[in-house]
Amino acid sequence: MVVFSDPSEIYSTPSDKSLIEGDNATFLCNATGNPEPIISWVKHDSQTVLHQGERFSIKNISRQQDGRYKCSAWNNVAQPAIANFNITVYCKYSLV
Repeated sequence: MVVFSDPSEIYSTPSDKSLIEGDNATFLCNATGNPEPIISWVKHDSQTVLHQGERFSIKNISRQQDGRYKCSAWNNVAQPAIANFNITVYCKYSLV
């Protein structure tokens, strides 16, 4: 029996979002590959994995979560496939 390996490929990428503080957001990142890739979510200025899986949700978003993020799909066959996206968080109230 011959087993074929295919590198990870992202076919559904997360979109940039503009949100207001306190909003909830869900992002989707789908990938294919053999073996099945693991999808990880990180903020660009950190190596900390925020979540693993196709869906990444943030509840009650804050200004500190504003920034550039990426989802990566990896299955040990080749380099990870990466999709970048931005989250812009606006202040709920502004002083006039």
